[in-house]
Amino acid sequence: MSRILHVTQCLGGVETYIRSFHDHHGLVDFEKRVLIAPSVCALTREWERCGGIIDLLPMSRELDVRSDARATLALFRSIRYHRPDVLHLHSSKAGAIGRAAAFFCKLLGQKLQVVYTPHAYYYLALEGRKRFAFLWIERLLSHFTDKLLATSPSEASRSIQDVGYPTRKVVTVSNGVVTKLERASSLTRDRLSRFNIIFVGRICHQKNVELLIDTISRFSSTDSINFQLVGAGHYDSDRQQLEALIDEFKVDRSLVEIVPWLDHEQVLERFRQADACLVTSRYESFGYVAAEASAAAVPVVATNVDGLRDIVEHGKTGFLLTDATGEQLASHIRRLMDDPQLSNSMGRLGNERIHKHFNIEINAQSMRKFYASIS
Repeated sequence: MSRILHVTQCLGGVETYIRSFHDHHGLVDFEKRVLIAPSVCALTREWERCGGIIDLLPMSRELDVRSDARATLALFRSIRYHRPDVLHLHSSKAGAIGRAAAFFCKLLGQKLQVVYTPHAYYYLALEGRKRFAFLWIERLLSHFTDKLLATSPSEASRSIQDVGYPTRKVVTVSNGVVTKLERASSLTRDRLSRFNIIFVGRICHQKNVELLIDTISRFSSTDSINFQLVGAGHYDSDRQQLEALIDEFKVDRSLVEIVPWLDHEQVLERFRQADACLVTSRYESFGYVAAEASAAAVPVVATNVDGLRDIVEHGKTGFLLTDATGEQLASHIRRLMDDPQLSNSMGRLGNERIHKHFNIEINAQSMRKFYASIS
C-alpha cells in the first residue's frame, strides 16, 4: 500500500477514533499519509510528528451551498494532488463532500477506493422531513461508496437496514480502548461513602442532557450520592444551558459537580474513582464513554441505542434501557447502590468484555487487515 488520505469535518469522537488507531499502529502501512482536518489540534500535531501530511480545510457544520461547493472543489484538488489509493471519509459532512469530489476524480480516470465511516449518521439527530431528506442523501451517496467501515456492529446493521448498503460493502472494525487500566476503586469502596456517578459528554442534543438532569432530580441529599458531569463547563453557553436545566428540574445542587473538559488521562482517573457511569445518549455510533468506564470495571447505566447496545450487556455489565425515563434510570442506579456485590460483578464482567471485544491493540490489527484487503 502506498497512499491514504483521511478527511474529517469534525473532531471530538472522530479525533479520538483516528488518534486511537494511529497510536496503536492501525494506520501505518502507507508510504504517504495525509490528514485533512478543519483546524490544528492534538491529532494534527501528532500526525505531523509521525511523518504525516496535514491539509487544513474548514467545512461548515450546517448545509451551506456556497461553502460546501468551495470545500468540495478544494478537496477535489487535494485528491488530484496527493493521488491516494484509499480515501477514508469520517462523519456525514466529510462523507458527502468527499464522495462528491471522488466522483469527479474518478470521472477523470483516477483510481481510488472510497471508504466511509459515519461515526453516527447525521439523520439520527433530526425528525420529520429533515430526517427523511438526510436519510435519502445517505442512500444516494451509498452508490458512490466502495466500503462502509462501521465502528460497531449496530452501526453496520443500521447501514444495511436503514441506508440500504449491500452486505458485501459493509465491514465492521469496532472502535477500541486501552484495556490495561487499574480496577476501579468501587470494587473495594466503603459503602458508607457517597456513591459516585460519572457522566462524560458535551452539552448537546445527542447526549440528551434533559434526561440526564431529570435522572439526577430523582435523588436528594439523603441518598448519599454524587454526580460528576465532566465536559459540561468548557463553554459559557454550555454551563448556562446546564444551570437552566438544573433550576427547571429543581435539582439539589449539593449532588452535582460540574467539571470543565479534561484531558484523556484525567478522564480515565475519574473513571477509576467512579462507582457507576451514566450515559443518556439519543444516538451513538460506538460510545467511548461506556467502553472506557467498563474498561475501568465500572458498571454502566445507559440508553439502548446503537453502539451502547454493543458495549453494555443488560443485567451483566450494567443496565441498558429502551425509551428510558429519568425515573427508570434512577431506579437502576439505586439497584447498584443497594447491592455492592451486583455492582462489583457487573464491573468485573464489563472489564472482561471490553478486553475481549474492544481492545484497541487487537482492533488496530483488524484495521490494518481491512486496508490490506482493499488496496
